Amino acid sequence: MGSNISMRSSRNGLGKADRRLVPEHLFVYGTLRRNHAPPELWDLMKSLRWIGRASAQGQLYDLGEYPGAVFNSDSRNKIEGEVYKLPADSDVLPRLDSYEEFQPKRPAESLFIREPIPVKMSAGKEILCWAYRFNRPRAKRKALKKTEAKSGRSTPAVRSRRRSAR
Repeated sequence: MGSNISMRSSRNGLGKADRRLVPEHLFVYGTLRRNHAPPELWDLMKSLRWIGRASAQGQLYDLGEYPGAVFNSDSRNKIEGEVYKLPADSDVLPRLDSYEEFQPKRPAESLFIREPIPVKMSAGKEILCWAYRFNRPRAKRKALKKTEAKSGRSTPAVRSRRRSAR
């Protein structure tokens, strides 16, 4: 990955000795893609700067009304998606965490987990992005052969199905 990875330095209040690098970009592969975001997130997603198409290694699963990805850098499968630039110091990630049912303090109870992953832009550059990984057993989930999620919008009914998928 080397120096081509785009990250920002962030302090957590402990000073210079405890700096951590966090991604400056978001990789989306399902209902958060352009023209697919649910109504409650239209304004949020439109406020982000679209960078371009990209792919990540892993497996995409059909969860019914929305897809779920499990990222694996050793996988031969590529998950197609889009990359957005995240604004510094905003409420974007907490709002997306809520939508994706990611609970940072209780990840085992989360439907999706936000994690940093390497993605390859369509032009070939590799960058580090935040992405949401599906966090449920895959035993009864159908792996998708096509690496791009089918289009669809999340609706309140989908949101309630997400909660019952636990």
